[in-house]
Amino acid sequence: MILPNPEQLLPEMTEALERYLNERDIREPRFIGIRTGGVWVAQALLDVRGQSEPLGVLDVSFYRDDFTQKGLHPQVQPSELPFEIEGQHLVLIDDVLMTGR
Repeated sequence: MILPNPEQLLPEMTEALERYLNERDIREPRFIGIRTGGVWVAQALLDVRGQSEPLGVLDVSFYRDDFTQKGLHPQVQPSELPFEIEGQHLVLIDDVLMTGR
């Protein structure tokens, strides 16, 4: 399996996201990265967009069914949402391109 190069993929993702947001007239979306890999992707998207707004971080460890199946114990960390989410447009970002499940 050949994985895509993030340096090439990020500009494409940013362009597609911009197009999506513009078509829906969404001007101030809030970005939330899923811990851990989604956080760096979300930050990279904000950087490519030239934005320095706060980034939310969501920990989904409690909801991972694959951890217990493999005998792993999740290292739960607190979620960080440094902005109001009620009534906001949220862009939830993870790093999963595909899964075998």
